[in-house]
Amino acid sequence: MKHGTTSARVDGGDVRHTLKSIWARYRRRLSRCQRRLTEDALHDMRVQARRLLACVEVLSPIAGGLAESAAIRMSLRKRLSALGPLRDAQVHLRDFVGALEAHPEISPLLHVLRRRERRLLKSARSKLDRTGTRKLGRRIARFSDRLAAGLADADAPEKLRGAFARTVAEALAGLNRESQADFRDHDAVHAVRVSLKQLRYGAECLPTEMRSIRPAELKRVRKFVSWMGRIHDVEVQLVRMEKLIAKGHLPRIRAKSYRTELTRRRAALIRECLAFLRRGRSPRVLKSAPTDPVVRRSRSKTIAGNSIPAGPIGVANVGGRPNVKPSASASSLRG
Repeated sequence: MKHGTTSARVDGGDVRHTLKSIWARYRRRLSRCQRRLTEDALHDMRVQARRLLACVEVLSPIAGGLAESAAIRMSLRKRLSALGPLRDAQVHLRDFVGALEAHPEISPLLHVLRRRERRLLKSARSKLDRTGTRKLGRRIARFSDRLAAGLADADAPEKLRGAFARTVAEALAGLNRESQADFRDHDAVHAVRVSLKQLRYGAECLPTEMRSIRPAELKRVRKFVSWMGRIHDVEVQLVRMEKLIAKGHLPRIRAKSYRTELTRRRAALIRECLAFLRRGRSPRVLKSAPTDPVVRRSRSKTIAGNSIPAGPIGVANVGGRPNVKPSASASSLRG
């Protein structure tokens, strides 16, 4: 047997129930946002939208392929991108208010940032009022029907596991690539962060034996996502500050101290993230199903003394592709 999942069958009821539960939670979060659009409500709704998007993507290989789910994925991505600027503005405003005590010289920007948040709130409410679930719900129902048919196939486990293994490999390869560049490209780092989020949420939709990544390694992925999110928030603040200065809302000299603090904070977060990335056991794509803990313990006795070297996240050989290894330049940190 090449893989632990070859003879296994997917519990179609559980998988479809997972999809149904995520869809129900998304509808509740959307309804909550439509009633009262707060920062927490917006965040929760976007998280559920990402979970639903990841679930549809990870199950598409046995539900007609990505082409059949394109309309669902496009709709969810549009909803996420429409509310992204408001989410960034709220995080920026919260951090900005917290910095006023140490940097009172930037207080003239507070009015500008609050006015921008009010404008984005008004636009978001208008978009949410026009956002329904009936059309998307019909698409989800048709997707669920195709999923039921696909789950009945004997090769469904291998299709799911193989597709998710490729997703894991691509996400981890992207993380390695950007870490070797010390996270200099903000847009590329943000794309990697989104792909890691999709990996994390997608894994939650699959049975454990089909995830191609161990639970402990998923924990590390969650930490990377959190760290990269904090780096993203600082990047957003720096970009917004530069735009406000360019528009003449504050002289550059008065913003110098705060911008310097943000730059140092970003550099410190990058150093911490890289240090965490390069220590401990490296997450990788599994070439077979996760082993039972008892079996792992018995095996560990026979291979005692053979340790796995620490280093950046590595991607195992999937589909005959070579491992992704860090370059010699990966040890340099951006200041």
